[in-house]
Amino acid sequence: MDHQTTADREALSLALRLSNARVLQAVQQALITVDDAQRVVMFNTAAQRMFGCTEEQAMGSELSRFLPERYRAGHAEQVQTFCASGTASRQMGQNADLRGLRADGTEFPLAATIVRSASPVGITPAGPTLLSALLSDLSGEQCLLAELDALRQQFQSLFEAAPVAIIVVEQTRVVLANQASVDMLRAGHMTELLGRSILEFIEPKAHRALNEAIEHALLHAGEISTVQQPLRCLDGSTLKVEIAVVAFEHPARAAAQLVVTDVTSHSTSLEVLLRSGDALRRLSGSLIDAREEERRRISRELHDELGQRLSALKMGLVGLGTELHGRASQKQLEAMLGTLDGIVAAMRRIAADLRPLMLDDLGLNAAIEWLAHESARRLGLEVSVDLDETEPPADHRMATALYRMVQEALANVGNHAGARRVWISLHRVGEVIELTVWDDGMGFPDPMPTRDDAFGLLGMSERAALLGGRLVFDNAPEGGARVRVQLPLSGTEAAATGRATP
Repeated sequence: MDHQTTADREALSLALRLSNARVLQAVQQALITVDDAQRVVMFNTAAQRMFGCTEEQAMGSELSRFLPERYRAGHAEQVQTFCASGTASRQMGQNADLRGLRADGTEFPLAATIVRSASPVGITPAGPTLLSALLSDLSGEQCLLAELDALRQQFQSLFEAAPVAIIVVEQTRVVLANQASVDMLRAGHMTELLGRSILEFIEPKAHRALNEAIEHALLHAGEISTVQQPLRCLDGSTLKVEIAVVAFEHPARAAAQLVVTDVTSHSTSLEVLLRSGDALRRLSGSLIDAREEERRRISRELHDELGQRLSALKMGLVGLGTELHGRASQKQLEAMLGTLDGIVAAMRRIAADLRPLMLDDLGLNAAIEWLAHESARRLGLEVSVDLDETEPPADHRMATALYRMVQEALANVGNHAGARRVWISLHRVGEVIELTVWDDGMGFPDPMPTRDDAFGLLGMSERAALLGGRLVFDNAPEGGARVRVQLPLSGTEAAATGRATP
């Protein structure tokens, strides 16, 4: 009887190891596992593709064969340090140069996550500690970074060579100025301007008008304010200039861009600025579209690929449970199923945050109702939704923009409003889609302050402007903050230029 039980346990252990091996082989990311002698004991399909090496060639060889010679000594020291640290995992290559070596001798940049693990789970006692490395080929990412750096250098060159004076300010402090600005203000070098207040070069009676123009630009991304004022140069001379103020798009700073034109000699400079702004807005729109498309792709892959695999794994574990005997084995299986359920829930939440599939599958109304339900559950709010019975005739870009604006508005309510109830209204009125989100909270301050972190509101305005629409932040007559959006269904021309309708 004991002999039969031992044979059954060994067969089940072997089956579990084979199942684990198949799962690890199916992982899309390169995975290498080594024993305490740094010899390869697991080399999945993705790793074979990455290094151009078959599993038979890799198994039993030292891990150092996949590193260039100059990295091997340092790698051995890092592994020893990691093993002695007692930590479960460590990332390598994100902030420092780390390279892999393919079978053909070519090198490539990579990032690695080293994980301490036990030998494959069975019902026999655990084996020696293993180290597993999840590897990412950074070749494509570094190419993109190089292209981004080239674009940045191109922008810097264009900025410096621009024939009009351009000054970037934070509040009123000069943080950047091109050569044309240096020449206009009769300065010897840009450093004579940096750190100084732009108000030093403006008549005192005009300070208020320029301050209001800067504040307006920061609160209304894409809108241009112009003021005409005398400009006092460093040599004491005075020029009559027109200053066009627009928000300077930056992911971490609230800054304004001032284009200063000598109106006596550059009467067409404003139109040049407008064309440049339109081009930048179209670029911004294309970047937003690309980001949404990437979110859609990743969300779909998480749901269709990883979700199905995890579901299949769970069914396999449930079926395996009927064959297990013993309280310890059952408890271990229950723990594994609980962990797997948590992974599936987290995967679904991440996929939904990236982009809810129902926005593509069921339409905008269903997506907004789902978002309202989730926000109510997560934020502890009472959310009411008022929608047309028929799906609004919004195209893909407009539906995505409306969903993101509702999402951002609900996030603002949860973070700042101190509200208990929120109302969402989305209707078609003639040839316009009208969206309103309001709450019973404290409302917006009057006037709206300039904040360095108010990128959510600026992003909403930018999305509306890209579709030729308008967005208004105000307080409802009965109290509470209110966000109103109007997007024209026939706004093709406005959307093409990216200018908001008045």
